[in-house]
Amino acid sequence: MNLNIGLVHARPEMRALLRETLAPIATYELLWEVGSSSEALERNALQPARLVLLELVPGEDTVGTTRALAGGGSAVLLLRRGGNDTHAATVFDALGNGAVDVVELPITPAPALVAPLLLKLKHLADLLAQQRTPPGSAGAQPTLVAIGASAGGPAAIAQILGGLPLSFPAAILIVQHIDAQFASGMSDWLGQDSTVPVRLALEGGLPEPGVALLANGHEHLLLSARQHLCYSTEPSELTHRPSIDVLFESIARRWRGRAIGVLLTGMGEDGARGLRVLRDRGHHTIAQDAASSAIYGMPRAAARLKAATEILPVTAIAGRLDILTRAGDGQCPR
Repeated sequence: MNLNIGLVHARPEMRALLRETLAPIATYELLWEVGSSSEALERNALQPARLVLLELVPGEDTVGTTRALAGGGSAVLLLRRGGNDTHAATVFDALGNGAVDVVELPITPAPALVAPLLLKLKHLADLLAQQRTPPGSAGAQPTLVAIGASAGGPAAIAQILGGLPLSFPAAILIVQHIDAQFASGMSDWLGQDSTVPVRLALEGGLPEPGVALLANGHEHLLLSARQHLCYSTEPSELTHRPSIDVLFESIARRWRGRAIGVLLTGMGEDGARGLRVLRDRGHHTIAQDAASSAIYGMPRAAARLKAATEILPVTAIAGRLDILTRAGDGQCPR
């Protein structure tokens, strides 16, 4: 099946390069190309594209355009001019409003320099071909448990995963502040005593009921508008990568089912703001208590923000998660 593509880029020479790049690939069909976001919305209403390549243009509402395109059923791949970091916040906002990924293009049109775009397109084409549920329609969604931790976190996470029942029905996503080189080893270590399988979260994957997925420790883990897992370097200015706030906030925006946020021991404040966003959206939230925290930094920040529905010792969290998921009381988003 062909992938229908719309192209939005202000520079005619770049549109020409991309047109020539896509032309030889039989499975890609360029439906239309325009120079502005407003034109893109008009053309896409007449000829809906499965994928829209959308340039970040100064002065244009890229986030609003992304939201409108994604809401209409189109996947959006952001095009950012290489070496330009001035729009990092816009990139992240767009990713939170429906964009599936971002790719850098060369400053000067050069065929050899668009290879990263072709790799992204191949990956997205495979994902979109597998997508069976139309955007905006929700099938049965499992409860999603999102866990964030930092210093002292591995032991706390291990205790929670080891305390879950064998038939635990919820999907689990975990962000632990850890260097990427140790993420795979931590996944294996957690799996030794966990009652649920523990794996690294893969780009393009989906949260799985009864499976714990751990962020790879290299980039921010977040949910796309279509419920897929994706990694992003943005926002690049955050101290921690992966960031707990980034995951929690993307779940609050994108997860169509129930969610439970859990913030564990750690230094600093990462995760507190995201936990509050989850609570404000009507989801149940838990923060570890001071007595059982190795470092009562992140949970304290959550308590200060009134982000936690309840504050529990780590020994009680697994049992509480079991009760919440089985009772269907993960709460529904407002």
